Amino acid sequence: MRLILKNKQLDEREVAGSSLAEQAHVSPYDVQKTLNNITSTRLTTFNRNHTKPAGLYTSSAVKVGKMLRSDWYGFMNSEQFGHAECIIILKVDPSAKIQEVNSGAEYLELFRKYGKNPLNHSTYALNFDAIAKEFDGFRITRDGYYDVRDISYGWDVEQTVWFNNKVLTPMPVKPDSEINAPKGSPQFIKEKYDFMAQFETEYPD
Repeated sequence: MRLILKNKQLDEREVAGSSLAEQAHVSPYDVQKTLNNITSTRLTTFNRNHTKPAGLYTSSAVKVGKMLRSDWYGFMNSEQFGHAECIIILKVDPSAKIQEVNSGAEYLELFRKYGKNPLNHSTYALNFDAIAKEFDGFRITRDGYYDVRDISYGWDVEQTVWFNNKVLTPMPVKPDSEINAPKGSPQFIKEKYDFMAQFETEYPD
C-alpha cells in the first residue's frame, strides 16, 4: 500500500502512525447514524467561522497489546471534553491524497500558498476550501500540533480532517457469523462496527 503525502510517495513502513494507518472516528451519535454520516455526507464547502474546517475528523488507531489507542479519544477522556457514543475504525484508500503538517513552519507555508479563511477573523486561519480542491484530507501530526497550536487555535492532538469520505471504508469488529443479534438490527450494527470497548481511555504517551 502506498499513499501520497505532500506530493511524495511514501511506503507504509516509513509513515508510522500516519493517515495510512487505520483511523478512529470518535462519534457522539449511535453507530447507525455515524455510519450514515460517514457514507452519505458530501460537504461542498469546508471554511467556517472557526480556525478548523468542517469535515470528518479522525485520529490514528494504534494497537498496544490487546487494546487500541487514539490521541483524540484519550484527550477527550483526560480533559473530560465531549461525549463518545461509539468509535468507528476506517480504512484509508491507498490512493488518498493527504496534506500533512509536521511543524508550525509547514503550516505557515500552507497559509502563504492557500491564503486565509474569509469567514474567520483569526490571523492564520487557513483557507480549507482551497486545500480541499487538491487533497482528500488534512493531517496534523503529533510533532505538528505542538507548534501549530500556538499559531492556530484548536489543534490539540494528532488528527486528520477528511474532505472526501469516499476514500474511507468502515471496518468490521467481527464477521456476521459471530454476531447473534438479528441481522440489520441496531444491536447487530453496533456489534459489527463499534470498536469503543477495545480502546484505552488514557491519553497515549
